[in-house]
Amino acid sequence: NLALATGVFQLDVVDDHGPGETRVPTNAKPVMPADHGEPADPLEGATKAERRAWSKKHQAKAVRVWSSTNVRYLLGQGRIKDADAILGHMHAVEGTVVHGEERGRTIGFPTANLSQDVFGYLPVDGVYAGWLVDLGKAGDEPGKPADGIATAYDSSSMDARLAPHSPYRWPAAISIGTKPTFNEATGMHERVVEAYAITDDWLDLYGHQVRVEFARFLRPQIRFASADDLAAELRRNVEETKRLTA
Repeated sequence: NLALATGVFQLDVVDDHGPGETRVPTNAKPVMPADHGEPADPLEGATKAERRAWSKKHQAKAVRVWSSTNVRYLLGQGRIKDADAILGHMHAVEGTVVHGEERGRTIGFPTANLSQDVFGYLPVDGVYAGWLVDLGKAGDEPGKPADGIATAYDSSSMDARLAPHSPYRWPAAISIGTKPTFNEATGMHERVVEAYAITDDWLDLYGHQVRVEFARFLRPQIRFASADDLAAELRRNVEETKRLTA
């Protein structure tokens, strides 16, 4: 009535808020999955009695499936596929690429390390398959290609950079965590985000803003006995990422 009477705004009526309700534990905290692969929905296929028992055990509350509360819960459990389905796109964070320990380079996996001031909600610690997108370096001239990327692509358009076949987008194996294989020796326990872009080109992204998109959870953070063991596992993670992003 107000829209019709005043004429100063338009009212659009949308349909219901998605496919009903689900249960989310009260005060749910991120929990890194213990196993490899995307975690399953603990209530999938459960009977009404089993749902009640699970809800009572976890003091779960009813929330809309399509809600920010449920999305944060799913991301905190490593259920990236389910979160992405609700969002309608891959969940993403953005940040500036900074110099890290450069240890990945020594084992054949140079990564883009994000600064601590990451914009966006970080999923739980673990290794993920997804994408790395170069958003450009602060101060770059409109239309000027990013450093180290020889292309005449129209970099002035952010939509063009984010497009599925953009030359500024690469499949990536992504790590969130404290680098458990090395943190005892280095004494560094900060939680970091780093992405290994799967490309044959050398990417100089220092100082660039990048977008990290999450497609699937691959595995938890693991302390390996040696750098060689870590490199062997990273090779498997890269092959799995190639398959999931093909």
